[in-house]
Amino acid sequence: MGKALRIGVDARPLREKKAGIGRYVEEMVNALSQRGEVELVLFSNRNVVLDEQVRGKVTIVEDKKWKYLPGTLWYLLRIPGLIQRYGIEIFWGTQHALPFTKPRGCFYVVTWHDLVYAFYPETMSWYNRLVSLLVVKRTLAVADSIVAVSETTKRDLLEHHPFVPSSKVSVIYEGKSLPDETSVTFSQQYTPYLFLLGSLEPRKNILSVLEAFRFIKEKRPDLKLVITGGRGWKKTALQNAVDRHPYRQDIVFTGYVSDETIVDLFKSCEAFLFPSLYEGFGLPLLEAEEKCPVIVNDIPVFRELGRFFENLFFCDFSEDSERVADDIFFILSGNPARLLLRGEYREIFTWEYAAQKMVQVLGMKGQ
Repeated sequence: MGKALRIGVDARPLREKKAGIGRYVEEMVNALSQRGEVELVLFSNRNVVLDEQVRGKVTIVEDKKWKYLPGTLWYLLRIPGLIQRYGIEIFWGTQHALPFTKPRGCFYVVTWHDLVYAFYPETMSWYNRLVSLLVVKRTLAVADSIVAVSETTKRDLLEHHPFVPSSKVSVIYEGKSLPDETSVTFSQQYTPYLFLLGSLEPRKNILSVLEAFRFIKEKRPDLKLVITGGRGWKKTALQNAVDRHPYRQDIVFTGYVSDETIVDLFKSCEAFLFPSLYEGFGLPLLEAEEKCPVIVNDIPVFRELGRFFENLFFCDFSEDSERVADDIFFILSGNPARLLLRGEYREIFTWEYAAQKMVQVLGMKGQ
């Protein structure tokens, strides 16, 4: 085996409570740290939270002297110097951003998770909208290679940014990380229930489910609605909808819970609902596999992923609330089967496979 590639990583998402990009970065770092072809150096202006076994296999640089700078500003200003100081050959931007300047001889890779900034900017906070406006085009221009998390994201990226050559963009699917079993029994206090998982923000389209739940309760008065996820933004509209809801006593917000509790909530629900307006990949879909029936919104990325699964149910959550309720009730009445990955595709949706594909992308330096 030749000399390991020295890879710098934007580790800012590795915080105490990880969801979305944070979980993606954690799992990729875990899997990459097992491979001898790469040596990882993680950079952040905050504490990096990682499993102790993984910490022993990577180098962690916590640049806390500059921790009071806004994260994006710290990243843009400090990373080029840290790349030079630590002899980084390849730098991996894990969340849509790369420094605008590139040290001589360094290869830049960036992961593109979605194009929310292009298609649903109104569902973003003003700060994230501003950051996207400032960094997206510069990042795409300076990147040597771009990793999209789905074919849908790649297509959207190329259509919205036609200056990006298709040859620069690779697709690497995400993997499953939740265990299949758990001893936790948290869910028993709520059964029977429908389950939603995701940050409490407009793009997750929770309001459409709340409206449909009025009509679902007329046909299934025993059902509760359990919503799990960290606090997002624009929570006022969501809270107002719950406060005015005629069945608010049967709507449960659990807040952030452990992975074991999420597994328990998946396994005990009548169905997992995934009504998002837009997703770049939609990791909860994969996490629900083998655990419960799954009903997703009829959006492009779920149509793409649907070919890999058996028993994936679609519902158009943009329809009026009564129609959505009818569709959900119809699916529930048919004793729906659990979501299953087709056997020939199981290897594709593992973090080990994703890490293998990422190493191939990282190895493109100099080609």
